[in-house]
Amino acid sequence: MNIFYKNIGENKFFLKPDSALVKGSRDFYVPGYIEGVIFSPSLVFRINRSSKCTESRFAKRYYNEVSYGINIYDYRFRQNNCSDFFDLVKLTVFDNSCYAGDEFFLPDKYKITGNVNLAIDGIVALTCTIPENILEEANMAIELISGYCSMKSGDLIYIQLGEVEELRKDVKLSLSHCGSESTYSEEVLFDFRIK
Repeated sequence: MNIFYKNIGENKFFLKPDSALVKGSRDFYVPGYIEGVIFSPSLVFRINRSSKCTESRFAKRYYNEVSYGINIYDYRFRQNNCSDFFDLVKLTVFDNSCYAGDEFFLPDKYKITGNVNLAIDGIVALTCTIPENILEEANMAIELISGYCSMKSGDLIYIQLGEVEELRKDVKLSLSHCGSESTYSEEVLFDFRIK
């Protein structure tokens, strides 16, 4: 299984090993060489058939499920001052840093609209509005990624919704989804500690 990660609006992506994947809520232990991390709430699209060099207009045929997730990486990744490629890679690939929800949903039936709130110690640090064109973003991600890498059934694509930097350890992180105003409901998706 491959894990691909792409920021909205950027024409680049990076990979994470399958050892980075965490299902559900489990405490995250910051590696000793890291001074602080960035949390990125994401939508996670699961690939359901093999794909190579797939155009975005056909991409919807290659995924059938979506969930919520959190990607964690070293805050220095955003500073773009890495001395070599290895430095860049080691800031993103550490184990147990890619959270995915326990449940995946059909993207055409599950309302992937509204806001996603990321809270640190119970205080909302980031609110991300899910873009109306999020499925188009997923389709463009498949076109970009499949142009370089073969994609297989079970691969995951994380589409970043936002990010917040946190330099402290021993904090509680939670992610919740708030539906549209007409059907307001809040669902806690993740709840774990950073140690």
